[in-house]
Amino acid sequence: MLSIDDIEAFSQNCPSTNLFPNVSNFISFRKKFRSLASDLAVNGYGIIDGIFGDSKVNLLLRECDILNGSKRPDFYRGEEAVDYVNPENVNIQTSVKMPTARDDRFLWIDGFDSSVPTLSELTQLLQTTCRDELEATTQLSQFPSGSYRHPLPSESDNSFIWLKSTCKDNSDKQPTLSTNLKRRLTLEKSQRMAMYAEYLPGSKGFVKHLDNSGLKDTRLVTAIYYIQGCDGGELVLYPSEEEEIIVEPKPDRMVLFLSDEVEHEVKEVPLSSTSTRSALSYWYHKDTGEIDGAKDNRYSPLQEEWIDNQLSSLGYALPNEWW
Repeated sequence: MLSIDDIEAFSQNCPSTNLFPNVSNFISFRKKFRSLASDLAVNGYGIIDGIFGDSKVNLLLRECDILNGSKRPDFYRGEEAVDYVNPENVNIQTSVKMPTARDDRFLWIDGFDSSVPTLSELTQLLQTTCRDELEATTQLSQFPSGSYRHPLPSESDNSFIWLKSTCKDNSDKQPTLSTNLKRRLTLEKSQRMAMYAEYLPGSKGFVKHLDNSGLKDTRLVTAIYYIQGCDGGELVLYPSEEEEIIVEPKPDRMVLFLSDEVEHEVKEVPLSSTSTRSALSYWYHKDTGEIDGAKDNRYSPLQEEWIDNQLSSLGYALPNEWW
């Protein structure tokens, strides 16, 4: 049975019906996206297939053809310059020319382009519904056993941290606290543009990098929705030094990962590929109006002190560099 909240959310966030002909389709999408967001909160990344269905993918593919046939002047070549941060002084940042760093072409979608209504609707969905679900899911108790919810001292009753602990064996020993504590996501409400990008056959891909390299970059979460796949062109995620997640660019696949923690790269698309790799990307930014500073300032000094005290009382200690 549909709730009043579900119906209201549908009416407020889906002015068009290209993606969601009825409210049931919308509810199905929200459930899938919540599952994806939960994976992100626990693992730092999430992958889900079949989030809209083949008929919606066909609509999006036709609109991609419209973009390609329009010879739009706002298609850009992938950036040749990448930011380099001096490891000895993080306040020094220069731009280094790397002609092979990124070999795609892209344009920005604002969500109001009537020539591509389904792409615009998808952009609006990422800007509104997905943002709200992403923030809410990371602040709800949808985590597996072994994760512990601790409130933070704040004027808000909804402020807390997840302490993820792991047991190396099945004994009754106290588990060891992982230093990879998952922070809650407080995202800005501003609606930014999405990026439609294509890797043509023969593209060299995109070198290994972080979307958020620090300093004044406020990106927290990267979202990618694949519209058309190809031979090659795999997205490779590196959630840790030991992990390598290979993601094929399959149509109707959505990926989320932490912009400031998960390095990633795009493999080359061979010249023999019979199709172009096309996807829509969106970045969720930190709400800098509520929390000042760059990515390393995840909690206020009061919250940091409180967390340290709580961990000490449990017999745990975080390394100084974690802050």
